Amino acid sequence: MAKRLRRRFVGFEREQGYAAAARRRIAAIEPFAADTLAPFMTAREAPRVPFTALLERGLVSPGAILVDNRRRVKALVRADGAISLGDKVGSIHRVGALAQGLDACNGWTFWHVETGQGLVSIDALRAEVRAEMG
Repeated sequence: MAKRLRRRFVGFEREQGYAAAARRRIAAIEPFAADTLAPFMTAREAPRVPFTALLERGLVSPGAILVDNRRRVKALVRADGAISLGDKVGSIHRVGALAQGLDACNGWTFWHVETGQGLVSIDALRAEVRAEMG
């Protein structure tokens, strides 16, 4: 199992015949693909990415319009990383909550931006930034 999990291991055997059989058995084992062994990272463990990082990398531009997934709500992206919905200005989370009449909102999943490939959630853009972070 250690070889399948790409871990280092040490084996001990007193009998030469058993040791040879173990070496043959271990040599025949195929390790799991590296991407199946990547540790699971919860959202809380993932590196924090501020919304302004999307602006800095050019994934979202000041002046862009963010919309909900049904394109019913529209907010303007400001150069300072805030968004505005009418006269309300705030973070993607606060303005998303206001747009829905809620106390709280995960702005990353609520807001989307129109691209050449269609509507893309800003959470997908955040994932691109995280991938660059390593």
